[in-house]
Amino acid sequence: MTNILSKEKIKRLVEMCLEERKIFHSEADFQHYLAWKIHKEFNENFEIRLEFVIGAKHIDIILIDSDKNKIGIELKYKTKKSLVKIDEEDYNLKSHGAQDIGRYDVIKDIERLEELVTEDKIKLGFVIFLTNDESYMRKVKKNASEFSLEDGREITGKMNWGKNTGDGTKKNREKTLSLNGKYKIDWINGSNISDKNNFRYTIFEIHK
Repeated sequence: MTNILSKEKIKRLVEMCLEERKIFHSEADFQHYLAWKIHKEFNENFEIRLEFVIGAKHIDIILIDSDKNKIGIELKYKTKKSLVKIDEEDYNLKSHGAQDIGRYDVIKDIERLEELVTEDKIKLGFVIFLTNDESYMRKVKKNASEFSLEDGREITGKMNWGKNTGDGTKKNREKTLSLNGKYKIDWINGSNISDKNNFRYTIFEIHK
């Protein structure tokens, strides 16, 4: 049953979310809307659970099919400060900043899902990163260069902070990240809020 969901189908689900909503108040808002969209599109194919715990790992969305196979979906929603009104609803987005940490956390999510796939605790995983912060799409140099998420880059193997990275930046993120698979970054146009406020997203599929 797990083959009912693919990267292309996840892409279409995100497209539908952005066509209908264009913008989300928070990562939790995005999480709930995507889960509802999966429920509507796939009806009885999956049991859908939010904030599901496998071992010590919390997964944003878990889909469980009739054979008890699990698909894990992790989300990242990073924004720059924006105050907009859409369909009479006010959106006051935070400036998350700390992009180096954000990049690390995206790759860490991929690593976590790889571990669960390797351990046969899930059959398939997806990481979805949605942002209106264009700095995530630029090539990074110096201390966070190994975590760069620029368009077209392939991430794989071991990744670590540069030797001059401050302790504050690395706090609780000192661990070297290591990916077994190879993942090409492809930024996809999402919703256009204004000339300087556009959402784009990238999707990573994790499997054996």
